[in-house]
Order: sequence, then structure tokens, then C-alpha cells
Amino acid sequence: MKKFMKKTFYLYLLFFTQICFSQIPVESYRNEISSLKSIDEVSIYWDKLLDIDQNVLLNEKELIKKDSISTSLMIRTILMFEYQNEHTFKLYKIAPVMNMAHCNNSNSAKLFWPIIEKYKVVINQIMKNYPAYPLESISLIYYGYSLLDQDKIYDRLIYKLQSTYSNEDLVLKLIESHNNFKTTHSLKLRKSIYKWQYQPFKDKKEEGFFEFVKMSDGKWYRRTNYGILQKINLISKKDEFKFYQIEGEPFGWIYKLGKNGSLSLLDNDEILIEYTRIN
Repeated sequence: MKKFMKKTFYLYLLFFTQICFSQIPVESYRNEISSLKSIDEVSIYWDKLLDIDQNVLLNEKELIKKDSISTSLMIRTILMFEYQNEHTFKLYKIAPVMNMAHCNNSNSAKLFWPIIEKYKVVINQIMKNYPAYPLESISLIYYGYSLLDQDKIYDRLIYKLQSTYSNEDLVLKLIESHNNFKTTHSLKLRKSIYKWQYQPFKDKKEEGFFEFVKMSDGKWYRRTNYGILQKINLISKKDEFKFYQIEGEPFGWIYKLGKNGSLSLLDNDEILIEYTRIN
């Protein structure tokens, strides 16, 4: 019986993955979530979403397919809070927090922040680390920069985040974000200028890199070694430096690029990281 149930579950995961990649069936999600009637049914559904996160999303390597699965999980979480609010508050499941932590689409992670904010009391009862963990997720997804032990700036960053989003039509905005992700990641590489070591801490480098690339749409992007693209905009020039900002980024941080390939991440005049060029 257990073997049968396990086989059935993984067949479901495979079916779910195939559906996510071809389309995001929001109305089907609305119907199945609104039909949950008991605490047990709601609990089982949360567990199902977490299983998909752990056993499907984290094992998927193809970027567009992975973003489709991630977007679907975020949408289902939003609908769970919409239709099962009272039941959800009694359960304290970690699936909503994982939605953001395992998202590779920085714009979608930012869009999801209102859900984190709205249910921060529940999240803190789950993990005891609001806002540190979700803020860390945002910072790493956008900039590859860690906020570890920087509690003093949390309130300022949350204030900035709150000014960048709207609670309206989150489901539609997430679908739009996914479609934009697909469009961006179908572009072809035209030019790469510099490459830098991945460095989330001032005093510690880690495996991986990122680079500035020009794609087939004629725009410039920050690209990680995993192939994730974020559009960057030239906002000013001064002396021998160019200043770039990731499009839609929430904290106001900018990159300072020198003619020799030097690169720093700045918060106003404060240098957060000085990167090591590796080519």
C-alpha cells in the first residue's frame, strides 16, 4: 500500500511539472483550493506544496521550467491564504517561506513580499526569524549579497520594499513576471565584457560568478553562472566610471563599474562589496 501511494504521489508530481511548464492553470487551482473543507485537507495540501518544492523545484535545472513551477507554487500559496485563511493560520506550515527562498526570478520574489508581510506573525511562529530569513532571500536573489547579522538596516530595507509593490492582482502580476522571464531567457548572447567572483560577504568569496552581458535585444544584463539574467540600466557616468542599476531592484543599490573592470556594489556612498574580477 505504501509503495502504491508513493508511486501515485510521484506520478502526481510528474503530472504537475508537465502542466506547469505548458501553462499555469489558475482556475483549476482556485477550484481545488476552495473545495478544501477541513483542517486535515488544508494541512495535506500545504504538505503537497512543500513536497513539490523539495522534490521537484529543487531538482529542476532548466530555468524556464523551474520558474514555471516556482510561479505555480507562489500562486497556489496566495490562493490558499485567500480561500483558507482561518485554517491556514492554525497550521504554521513553512511552504510560503520556501516559495520565496527557492525562487530564481527576482521580480517574482519581490512581488511575493506582500504575502510575507501580511502573514509575518505566522511566519515568525514557524521559523522564529522574521524578517531576517525572507529579507536575506530577497537580497541574495537580487544582488547575491548577504544580510547576515545586519539587523540594524532591516527596517529601512522593509520600508523600501513596501514602496515597490502593490497588493493588486498578485496572481496576474506573477504570471506576467513569469512570461517576462521566459522572454528574457530566450535571448541569445551577443557580448560579455567582464566576469567577477560571486561574493555575498565582504570578507568571503564563494563558488560561482556573475558577468555583464549584452543580449540579442541590445540590452545589458547581469548574468549568473547558472544563466539567470537581470536587466541592468546605465543610470549615470562620472569620470572613468559607469553606474548601473538592476531594473526593478528594491533597495536602491547600484553597481560602480570602472574602465579596467573594477566593480563595487554601493548603497549610496557606502561600499557593500568590492568584487574580484576573474577575467
